[in-house]
Amino acid sequence: GLGHGLALDVTVNTDFAQAEVDEQQVNLTRFQLFFPEKRDFFLENSGQFNVGTQGLERQMDLFFSRRIGLSDTGQPIGIRGGARLTGKVAGSNNIAVMDLQTEDFNGAPANNFLVARYSKDINRRSKIGGLVINKESMNSGTFNRVLSADALFAPNRAFSLHTIAAKSYTPGVSTDSNAFHARALYLDTKWQTYAEFSQIDPNFNDEVGFVPRTGIRQTKVHLERNPRPGGLIRVMEPMINVIYITDLNNRLLTRRNHQMVGTRFQNGAYLNIWWNHWFDRIDVPFKVQTVTIPRGDYTYDEVNLTFNSNPARRVYEQFTFSPQTYYGGHRKDLSGTLGVRLNSRASGEYSLQRNDVDGPWGAFVVNLSILRLDLALSPRQTIRSLSQYNSLTKQLSLSFRYNFIYRPGSDIYVTYDELQTDTIGRPIGRNRQFVVKTTYLLSR
Repeated sequence: GLGHGLALDVTVNTDFAQAEVDEQQVNLTRFQLFFPEKRDFFLENSGQFNVGTQGLERQMDLFFSRRIGLSDTGQPIGIRGGARLTGKVAGSNNIAVMDLQTEDFNGAPANNFLVARYSKDINRRSKIGGLVINKESMNSGTFNRVLSADALFAPNRAFSLHTIAAKSYTPGVSTDSNAFHARALYLDTKWQTYAEFSQIDPNFNDEVGFVPRTGIRQTKVHLERNPRPGGLIRVMEPMINVIYITDLNNRLLTRRNHQMVGTRFQNGAYLNIWWNHWFDRIDVPFKVQTVTIPRGDYTYDEVNLTFNSNPARRVYEQFTFSPQTYYGGHRKDLSGTLGVRLNSRASGEYSLQRNDVDGPWGAFVVNLSILRLDLALSPRQTIRSLSQYNSLTKQLSLSFRYNFIYRPGSDIYVTYDELQTDTIGRPIGRNRQFVVKTTYLLSR
């Protein structure tokens, strides 16, 4: 602790062996999937570095900590060390600075990552700030930098205006490297309404961020009313949401018309029904699992029915059924979850997701099973396991983690991870890792 408002963290030969493994996802789009950060060092005070678009569709996160110390396939890259300084100065000034040095990996040179964020609180709800991201190679001399400014203007509790302007710098690229986002929101107990506009130039390159799509202009309008009729129903969520995406020449690329009615009941259960009408223009063929979607203009529809019982019950269920047309073919998504809490210390949850895809370009079926088990031996000892199986890739992953807090701030971790692959025509491949890790807090 540096004074009353600042905290300095220093790390050397950093190890994340105690971090939980990722839960698998099935990608049925042409864009990369988002996997949340699970490493403690990056989760601490992570909100002070966040600058990005709002909402469920992750369009632009300028800083994505998984770009540091992890490859694109999720393999760990050694971190030699670094430091992080976060906190508040003089009441209204927020400071967040992080510098980390990684090692060479698979022939790629070591990199230095610097992320610096400053923001100033204005009154109780408004804020202005800036972000600097610098990724620099230690040997080749290449670099990637992103500078941004952002502002949040909220004159009252209901209305807010959020803006972001960013520019990237990459050797050999001098034009079309800007990004801009603006969102106006009105939110109260009865209405949730917003409109937003984003433009991401084709050469905007944020190598330490999450930007799945560039070279676009996106407009989104959302209208939602939240009536509370009483009786069995706590609140309803009827909404209309329209997304319109073009290239920078205003040529239509994607359009989605989303209509939904969600109903939350007094007993905690939730029923959700939605319909999406899509238009998607494919200029470059892309691969989905084992098939390739050809170029062309596609119109298709998606229906989704979801029911969740109260997740606070001793036994709870979640069910989703989604039939849809899909790039000139057909697709059915089915998922279910059964959770059980035996007592205050032991719980388990089993999930099954099935994707059945069929079209003129081919067909495939993916079944993804996930089993989670949690056991609290005592307030200071916990055991967590995660087992996953993907029927298409024939991959079985097992993860086991024991955590013992033997004194406040000091832990012992015992972790075991295993990945088995049984591809047809090849011998079974196994990758096992067993780690014991201890931390000790020095305190006066």
